[in-house]
Amino acid sequence: MVDLMQMFLDWHVSQCPPPPETFAASGLQEDNRCVLISTIDNPGWNVGVKITATNLEGAEMTPVKLDIDDRWIICEIIHDEFVGIGDQYKLITILQYFHELFNKDGWKAPPHEVDVNGNTSHLAERLQAWYAAQCQDISDVPPGVQPWHDRYGLSIYGDENRCWRVEIDISGTNLEHAAMSPVNISYSPDDWMRCEITTDDYGTIMFCGEGDPGKLLNILACFFELADKAA
Repeated sequence: MVDLMQMFLDWHVSQCPPPPETFAASGLQEDNRCVLISTIDNPGWNVGVKITATNLEGAEMTPVKLDIDDRWIICEIIHDEFVGIGDQYKLITILQYFHELFNKDGWKAPPHEVDVNGNTSHLAERLQAWYAAQCQDISDVPPGVQPWHDRYGLSIYGDENRCWRVEIDISGTNLEHAAMSPVNISYSPDDWMRCEITTDDYGTIMFCGEGDPGKLLNILACFFELADKAA
């Protein structure tokens, strides 16, 4: 099976210009987001990829719209953006539709474009499974209590400098009281990553990671290393 998250990362990296020499590993520019993978409170997934100025600019696809019981998905291109939304089990399917789109012209990942150490295979599947496990059946939620997916979620986004940020709410999960030593790597504009657990002004506990173009899988692997310890 194609490693969908790896292919998604390789495609994104190959379409974006390298960071300028003056680029500093000081965080991402939220107004320059060109890739977003996030959750919605239905519950479900939302994937958006701007394809302007990429090898997919002007691409067309037959819209996908399926709705059977509580399983649903919509994928289409709107104003030069691939948009995919679906239920909590549809992240893999959405990435598959996007993979089919950019793979039509025989696109191949550049060799050694992304260097990932350790076992990072099937991270998209693990991410989908972890999120689905947090989504509660409404009938199991006590009256007056909001289910986890109504209050919390996760987001992954990449900006025009090809850098990534991952935010995963762990409040209300078995990771709520987990601890980890912060990761802080900053060798060059092409080799940096930060991962830590933070608490925002509203008391939400989050796993936060950000890094250079090749670090998306490393950040997710760091999160699942934390999850495995807490299991």
